[in-house]
Amino acid sequence: MKRDLKLYFGKTEAIASDLNEYLRAVTTMEKALSNVCKKLKNCEGKSIDAILNTQEDLEKDINKCKSEIKDLYELFQGYNTDMQNIMWPKNKENMMRVDRNDIWWNKYQISQQVEVIHNLKISMRIPKGMPMV
Repeated sequence: MKRDLKLYFGKTEAIASDLNEYLRAVTTMEKALSNVCKKLKNCEGKSIDAILNTQEDLEKDINKCKSEIKDLYELFQGYNTDMQNIMWPKNKENMMRVDRNDIWWNKYQISQQVEVIHNLKISMRIPKGMPMV
């Protein structure tokens, strides 16, 4: 069907796991660069100077890469968590077909109830910091 979502939780979890592993590898690479540059500072030569001059650029590139990997990891991990809070798969390795209209209707009903609670809170004029019982 055209309006169905095809969800593969096993694959998206594997992607998140791979991203986390890649992040650890990039962090190790960052530490290795730092250690190598520390040891090279005690040495002399044109090639060593050239390597040390690129350290700052390499560190910036590594930090940018780490930031992008973290963002992707959080995106995939958040997707998995959010979707599995809505519906738990029977088997994560198999494709799940979900109708978009059903998801929309469920979200609509939840938002309506949130609005009702919000309106009750306003009509009762409960101070913001006071917990609702």
